Amino acid sequence: MNRSTKSLSPYALVVLGVLFMSAPLAFAGRTSAKVDKKEWALLTYLNGFNSLDSFGYLDMNEMEKVGSTPRVHVVSQWASLKTKEVHRVYVNKDSDPSTVTSPVVENLGKIDMGDYRSLIDFVKWSVKNYPADHYFVNVWNHGNGWHFTGTKSVPPSTRDLSYDDLSGNKITTEQLGQALAELSAELGKKIDVFGSDSCLMAMAEVAGEMKGSVGQFIGSEEVEPADGWPYDTLLTKWNAGGAKSPADVANILTQVYVDSYKNGQDATLSGMDLAKYGPLASAVRDLADAIKSEPASVRQKILQAVGRTQSYTSDDYKDLGDFVDVLAKDTSINLRPDILAGVKTALKAFVNANRTTTAMAKSQGVSIWFPDSAWEFGTYKERYRAMTFNQDTGWIDAITATLGGANLL
Repeated sequence: MNRSTKSLSPYALVVLGVLFMSAPLAFAGRTSAKVDKKEWALLTYLNGFNSLDSFGYLDMNEMEKVGSTPRVHVVSQWASLKTKEVHRVYVNKDSDPSTVTSPVVENLGKIDMGDYRSLIDFVKWSVKNYPADHYFVNVWNHGNGWHFTGTKSVPPSTRDLSYDDLSGNKITTEQLGQALAELSAELGKKIDVFGSDSCLMAMAEVAGEMKGSVGQFIGSEEVEPADGWPYDTLLTKWNAGGAKSPADVANILTQVYVDSYKNGQDATLSGMDLAKYGPLASAVRDLADAIKSEPASVRQKILQAVGRTQSYTSDDYKDLGDFVDVLAKDTSINLRPDILAGVKTALKAFVNANRTTTAMAKSQGVSIWFPDSAWEFGTYKERYRAMTFNQDTGWIDAITATLGGANLL
């Protein structure tokens, strides 16, 4: 969550500062009790070694409003600048909104939360110690989709997810894919749900890196408001009623998240069924081939359509569904209707949960990279070529053709 862009009222900032600076941490020692297997485990990799530290305390306290239950293990690997330590915490219910009282099962000291191998270690440890039928792995932190948006004066860097300001490291989109592949192999099955309580992560390019390792992927197309996910409401609804499938959990989370921001803040959250990634990639490849085959005059109009498409804080991230809608409405472009309809059909199957606030209503669940300048394209093109989504779709060729052709290669 790129929460530096988010706003709180002056009163809320004062309250937050008081809680963060004065509330002590009440930590218990290691527990050795036998742990029963449960239906679900929510495993949150909560990296507060950065500007989001104070929000980590708030979200840990939100988790404690419900805590672990007979149905759901709630486990966090929690890094805090306040302690400069990383604690593995089994989250229990308490009634104290200002103090984290759940037991620290393991104190790791100062480790690198920007190293994808730390994420692997945490999930493997959790699976061993807190067995469940289904696992939801959540990376909580700043996010930038598949790349960090630089400028001509500020060179871009690979700052995709989980910034550790103490080490200077971050987890790249490709490393995230490696981590999830290793964990899937360890489990002997796909990770049931991977989610990012982080900004800008609901991208086709991010989904492509985890397509073989994850069942359900949950992320936001836009930056997230300051409080991120409402963990107390999520856990309350998750535990209510009967057994929950991964799609059920995605539907609950997208609904409670967007409902919590109907106060003028923009919010998007979507759940994606990665079993349907293949048909979506195939449809996008057909669209890329169609764009490439158009004459230069039409490709120029397609570039103008890119500019009219729903974009996000990173303005080279475009909503895929809205892009197709803009193309379909422009009679001067006149791409084959069956190709456009194919993308929409595949997208509808791929996105099985999508909620937005009113201002984001054109967002249909998945964004895609489409820079509208040669500078942006040139900055990221070499890395993009090697990404799984581009290998599956040839999307970079459509971008190249639209921006001006072979001179950009």
